[in-house]
Amino acid sequence: MSVDDGYTKSLLHFDGAASSTSFIDESKKIWTSRGPTLNTDQKKFGVSAALFISNQIDTPANSDFSPGTSDWTIDFWIFRCGDMANNATVVVADAGGTGWQITFGSTLNAFKFTSKATGTWANNIDSTTAIADITWTHFALVRYVDTLTMYINGTSAGSFNCAGLSFTETGSVFVVGGGLIGWIDEFRFSKGIARWTSNFTPPVSDYRPKTGETAVYLSDFGFM
Repeated sequence: MSVDDGYTKSLLHFDGAASSTSFIDESKKIWTSRGPTLNTDQKKFGVSAALFISNQIDTPANSDFSPGTSDWTIDFWIFRCGDMANNATVVVADAGGTGWQITFGSTLNAFKFTSKATGTWANNIDSTTAIADITWTHFALVRYVDTLTMYINGTSAGSFNCAGLSFTETGSVFVVGGGLIGWIDEFRFSKGIARWTSNFTPPVSDYRPKTGETAVYLSDFGFM
């Protein structure tokens, strides 16, 4: 077991037996299910994906999810079932009005990124690019120097100038899910790197150490 490189702070392949509530993070973070299960009816890669029905998984707060002013990337595959209401949460790194989050936005079935990086809550990116129903879609949010860009299936769906802004997680837990009805597969959070800096072709396989790259193994952290 290993993360794909040293920038990866969370990597969930969501592979396992149907109905399992065990979510293995290659970075060794511990996730708790508040209802979601692994499900084999849909998956992008591997044998299963995580099924969310307006519920969530979460892991204790960690500075890994607070990239500050550095480059960072969050990406995953999503398969929605039905229309998603405005503000239906997908990823949440806030508590009581601080931090940042990824939700569905004011355009039906399009994503929105909101944060309190400027001191008050703001819709930093409110995309008009709706994602298809019952279809796997690749989502990525990338900070590269002073620009934060949202990509849907590798194509920019909105960006904003984030010069000088710091993004932090100040809640007690980091949440995946919450308002989503559908599946998520191959979830990755990367700190200190902009995985993509322009339009790109979405990944064609799950994330494993690449040829010529140095894998980061759990044994490096004292496990196994």
